[in-house]
Amino acid sequence: MKRSLILLPLFLIACAGFVPYQTEWKTEKKGDVFHAVINGKASEKAISVGSIGMKISTCTQAVQILSTSQTITKQLVDNEKESLGVSELNHLSRLISNYKIQPELLICQSTSPKSFFGSSEWETCQCLYAVPYPGGRKQLKEDIANSK
Repeated sequence: MKRSLILLPLFLIACAGFVPYQTEWKTEKKGDVFHAVINGKASEKAISVGSIGMKISTCTQAVQILSTSQTITKQLVDNEKESLGVSELNHLSRLISNYKIQPELLICQSTSPKSFFGSSEWETCQCLYAVPYPGGRKQLKEDIANSK
């Protein structure tokens, strides 16, 4: 019983490290900014080598590749609880790419659990991007309505 009481705090500390980022709209000085969460995975080579530096690099590179206009568009639409067909989504994607929105990488973190028997840190990760939509959330809703 004593041993369990000692191991419990260690287990809780090990599990408490990861708090997922939230996909949401935030009001900032420059107006409404969409915060998009994108998940990635380190390369198999980086994982097999076990290099934290390689895992961080390849995981964040994977997220960078996934942070395309199409991915961001889908998150914007999903966040508004809207459903668009493929052609409507493509129309909205073209409109958004005309805005030349540049998602800004804010922060990344490992989503992999830490282990006492070897680290799996940075095998998977998530990054938070700020997406300054011109005209904010109100304009996005209008753009979605015009795409239908």
